[in-house]
Amino acid sequence: MLVPFLSCVMGLAGQAQLPNRHLGAPPGPKTELVRVNGVAITGEDLAAYLWEWRGADVLQEVVAYRIAADEAAKQGVTVSDAEVDKAVDRRLQTMREALSPGKTLEDALQEQGFSRSRLFVRQKSEALLDRICLKTLDPKTWIRVSAMIFPPQGPGEAGLGIAESIAHKAIERLRQGVSWTTVYTDARDPRPRLGLEDWWPTAFFPDEARGLLLTAGVGAVVGPVRTGRGVEVFRVEGLGETAKGDERTLLERAHLTRNRDALIERLRSEYKVERLWRPKVRG
Repeated sequence: MLVPFLSCVMGLAGQAQLPNRHLGAPPGPKTELVRVNGVAITGEDLAAYLWEWRGADVLQEVVAYRIAADEAAKQGVTVSDAEVDKAVDRRLQTMREALSPGKTLEDALQEQGFSRSRLFVRQKSEALLDRICLKTLDPKTWIRVSAMIFPPQGPGEAGLGIAESIAHKAIERLRQGVSWTTVYTDARDPRPRLGLEDWWPTAFFPDEARGLLLTAGVGAVVGPVRTGRGVEVFRVEGLGETAKGDERTLLERAHLTRNRDALIERLRSEYKVERLWRPKVRG
């Protein structure tokens, strides 16, 4: 998220264009909010407390949004309010489903210091950052494989050589028509999902395997290849340039996981945010 890197919050100069969707009107200075034993507490009474107790949190969210929105404008990236509303609705529905008996959604939001307007601003900031980051996605440089790992069978070159020999036998069985599931199970590789990996950039793979994986086609078996995990046999499960539907979504998530933090660091270094006001700390 963008918000955490702005832990040293600084003020905004100039007039900011900020989203006011779902933002309710604040109470007037003389509006009575509650009465305690007949004595009213007004909007004016609360104003200074709100600034000192919660002002930094709110300002942090607004600065995060402003940076994301400015960068999105530079990049020609947009996210519609309707898209954001749908995402917020999904989050609220998840919260509803987890409510304790007798508790309302409004109760849960207030306990967490949230409102729909705050969720909207945060969700839009996140969505804009995702869209900016995804502009750098080159699907042709991504691949998804299943991997069968054969650890070294002893120290040094001799141990790797034995592992390669076992891997060659596994490849031969696959080429004879034995299923991946059977060969994988016989290899006693303890990893789940029959060795199915997440999407990875092709640069992750050793040079000797990279070109073969990209040209072999889906379903092809490549190996044995020496890696940091031992000796591996790969089966191509998907190529980034042809990924669609759920696989395309997984590919995009993988790209965001590997590249979003770098985007945030770049924005952190490029954007000038000046702190113009601080609440006075009284000793």
